[in-house]
Order: sequence, then structure tokens, then C-alpha cells
Amino acid sequence: MVVSKIATYCNKQGLRWVSAAIIFVVYRLKGQNIRRVAYNATLGLWEYTIGDAFFLTKDPAWFSSRQYYLDVFKKYSGYFYQPKSGDTVIDIGAGVGEEVLPVSDLVGSMGVIHAIEANPNTFAVLKYYCANNRLTNAVLHNLAITEKSGAIFIEDDGGYGVQNAIAMQQTGKMIEVNAQSLDDFIELNKIESIDLLKVNIEGAERFVVKGMDRSVANIKHIAISCHDFRHASGESDFFKTRDEVMQYIQQHFVVSYQQTGDAVRDNYIYGVNKNLA
Repeated sequence: MVVSKIATYCNKQGLRWVSAAIIFVVYRLKGQNIRRVAYNATLGLWEYTIGDAFFLTKDPAWFSSRQYYLDVFKKYSGYFYQPKSGDTVIDIGAGVGEEVLPVSDLVGSMGVIHAIEANPNTFAVLKYYCANNRLTNAVLHNLAITEKSGAIFIEDDGGYGVQNAIAMQQTGKMIEVNAQSLDDFIELNKIESIDLLKVNIEGAERFVVKGMDRSVANIKHIAISCHDFRHASGESDFFKTRDEVMQYIQQHFVVSYQQTGDAVRDNYIYGVNKNLA
């Protein structure tokens, strides 16, 4: 798309007022009620106010809307179970909040989403995003969920956590973060029942399932993103997690998965608790 290339070029050249004008016009032509678009130099992200919703993107874009992110959620984490009003959802690896908004909308004022993000830089953006969207039913937690509570180290990729690796010892450019097992997290936060546990933490999903023995009985549905597709593309064995996660999940859940030919979608593991179905 020529317009997209022009906006991207202007952004890279620092002519962001031109990019902003292009974005504004394109959203209006698409019938979107865009009220504001601006570049946040502190975050290095674009901000959009569309209707009563607030969005962030790394590059100039014109896909942001409540419906777009709801569709993304339904395509991936919410493919087999979509939360209902009053539900409790735990989102491990919430990132900058792309799926927090649609889940917040789905669970409503009577529900709650616990959004967990380990990287402190990413968490700061998540907090900013949720505040601007006035998500009163989102409880934010800056910590890692792993097999046991304590301290761990994550590799800071300089962005917003999308490629963070995890380690028990500090090596190279790593930052120390607080960690809890899922069992301890649920107990400390007095969570009695989880309608959906969604996990997307770039290979560290194997550690989550090792720390949920006490709480697994109270988890009704799971959606866990495994990252074997990254291993298949030449990355380390750390990302080969599907078999290990599946071995545990099958003990407690009736398992489903997608078969679409899309490696990311097809490496999600979905489950319904055998005792709560």
C-alpha cells in the first residue's frame, strides 16, 4: 500500500507530523472515530484514541480498534474458550496489553483479569496502556511466573519484552525480576477459581506448569502458547516446549489444538479441566 509506505518513511525520517496526518485521514476514511494520534517519544510508540479506547503501536498503523484486538484474541488465546461476564482470567505474559483490553471487555465490571508481565520496561507500558483505557477490572503484576518463588533473570532485548529469555543465573545483559510459582501467586492473591489461564512467555511456559500442582484443580480452561516454531526456525532448544507442556496438561485437561498451517496458532495448547467440564 503506497500510503502505508509513505507514512512509514516519514516516521523513519522524523517527519512524524506527516505520518500522524496520514494516519488520521486513513482512519477517518475507514469509518473509525479517531480522535487523536500522536508519537510518544519517551516510549518510542504511536498513541491512538479511537472512540473511547486507547491503543499503542510501534510503527504507524491503521488496524487498531476494539474489534481488531478482539478478533486477534479469538484467533489465538480465546479460540476454544472466550471469557464471559464475571469470569476471572489470569494472563501470564501480558506484554503491553494487546489482549488485556478485549478480555477486560468480555469479563465486564463483575469480572477480573490479572495481567502479569515480568519485564519492568514492558510493565511500565502495560500500566500506562491500562490507565489510559481506565480498565478498573485489570489487576497488574510486575513479576515472572515460574516453577518456584524467588528471583530469576530475564534478557532485556531493549524493546518491550517480546523476545525475553529467562534464566536462573545472571549472564550477559540480564535483569533480575521477582518470580512466583503459579500456586503461590494464586494463594497470595486469594484467587479461588480461574475461568481461563492464558500463557504466552516465549519458551518459559515449561516452568509455569511445574509450579501449578496445588492450583490446577481450580483452573477451568487453559490456553498456552508453546514456541516450538521458534526452535524449528533455528533457535535454541529452550523453545522446544510443546511435548513437555503437553505431558503435564494431558493429566488434568481434555486437550485441543488448531490445525491451520499457521505455526503460531497450531502451537497453542488448549484445555478444559477434566473435573470441571
